[in-house]
Amino acid sequence: MKNINSFYSLASVCVASLLLFSCSQAGGEQPGSEFMPDMAHSVAYEANYNTYYYNNTWGSEEEYEKMAGPRKPVNGTVARGHIPYAYKNLEQFRESSNESFTELQTKAAEVALKDATLVNSINPTNKEDLEKVLVHGKELYTVACAVCHGKKGDGNGSIYNAGNGPYSAAPANYLTDDLINASDARYYNAIMNGKGQMQSHADKLNEEERWKVIHYIRSLQADKKGLDYFEQMGATASKNLTLKEAFAKMMEENEKAVAASLETTTNANDSAATASPAQGKAMAVKLDNVLYSTGLAVLKQTSYQTLQELLEILNMYPSIKIEIGGHTDNIGQPNTNMQLSEDRARSVFNYLVSEGIAKDRLSFRGYGESSPIATNNSEAGRRQNRRTEVKIVK
Repeated sequence: MKNINSFYSLASVCVASLLLFSCSQAGGEQPGSEFMPDMAHSVAYEANYNTYYYNNTWGSEEEYEKMAGPRKPVNGTVARGHIPYAYKNLEQFRESSNESFTELQTKAAEVALKDATLVNSINPTNKEDLEKVLVHGKELYTVACAVCHGKKGDGNGSIYNAGNGPYSAAPANYLTDDLINASDARYYNAIMNGKGQMQSHADKLNEEERWKVIHYIRSLQADKKGLDYFEQMGATASKNLTLKEAFAKMMEENEKAVAASLETTTNANDSAATASPAQGKAMAVKLDNVLYSTGLAVLKQTSYQTLQELLEILNMYPSIKIEIGGHTDNIGQPNTNMQLSEDRARSVFNYLVSEGIAKDRLSFRGYGESSPIATNNSEAGRRQNRRTEVKIVK
């Protein structure tokens, strides 16, 4: 009997110990345990699902539910799998259940090609910056494009190999006149939505990388034509002048125009006359790096260095008056382009006024697509035509 009592006593102590120490709630520095001390509770949780269990949770059930429940996304983030592009959802173009995927691609492309805001947002202003863009663009192109379109962009990648590769259909040849003259929008949309048997590469390249690849393709096209891509972009030697140097040259040209106008008027009337620079052919200076958000008149951060230089010049020559002119290419509706160019010129005007320049020294005007400085039949030319200029009017 004594042995039995001792056994029950020992068993009671063991059970009590097991109940006391095998299951413990998390708290402080301890993760809690289940059955035995080395079986710690996981504190992981499943988003949007209440898996509360008192022994593996710090805090109350209400606190846990608040932590695991739905919350607003972090500012600046996008949903997983979401790619911001107005024409990415091809189903929005469907009008019939019989339409094929290729037909939807074609519809999206037709709309995208009319979008005047779909232009390359990377605009190097010197050869060093362009070289960096092209080096990275080549790396991306080699990984994502060369297997189909070839290292030279001639459509003869390894999977085609002049018809001897595993892929029988010839990929696009970027060196044809049709694709050389194609807009950047055509390339960008093809990357986003694919074209024909080429599937979308939107998840392979981010927005900046897509534009770099397009720059690299343009450089291959320039090489094919024997052209300098930097010069083809419109960055000629004259545009490498500093803004102060360009302004000094503009003032010199205006003075010559005034002198010529005075001489002509004096000879015609045989009497004294006065003239302003506006009577001659006013020289305009492009404001390099004055850029705007796509399709908007909002100045990008990169614009302010150039605008600060312009402020210094206006303060250096307090008597001159200038006109700010906005220009676009011919993609899109003329009326829309005219309004956009005026709004962008107004943005520069407003910034200069906010920095202390008197309003009566400034004017702004939108020229839309009416004053191109290059052809609109190629992207290189259109890139030159999209610009903001200033010229002295008095």
